[in-house]
Amino acid sequence: MNVMQRVQFSSGGRYPVLRSIAIIYLFLGGIAVIGGVVTMLWLLIRAPFTPMDRIILAAAALAGSVFAGALMLGAAEIIKLFVDLEHNTRMAAMDRPMTPPAGQTPPGGHTNRISVLEEETAEAALIRGH
Repeated sequence: MNVMQRVQFSSGGRYPVLRSIAIIYLFLGGIAVIGGVVTMLWLLIRAPFTPMDRIILAAAALAGSVFAGALMLGAAEIIKLFVDLEHNTRMAAMDRPMTPPAGQTPPGGHTNRISVLEEETAEAALIRGH
């Protein structure tokens, strides 16, 4: 394991801010559903409306909170999907050979230079001022 890999493991990997935002979305999705259930109970028990209005408002509050929770959980999953997609793409690019087999030229006359580039974490880019 080289130094860059050790640094990434200790700093939480690539894109730590995106991963933190995904975790926040997970918590907010759970809070939205719990808040919707609490609001529904309050509307059914204590709201100063007629019984039919209470039922309609409670159903709307529960449906809205479940919808909001699902959207937040979906946003968290999309963030994770894009981070995983970047990781898989980078790993696939690193597995490709740098030079073509003997007697073949690469398409476009270019070689794969992605494996030569050094990886840089978000923290290192901020420190260097990039």
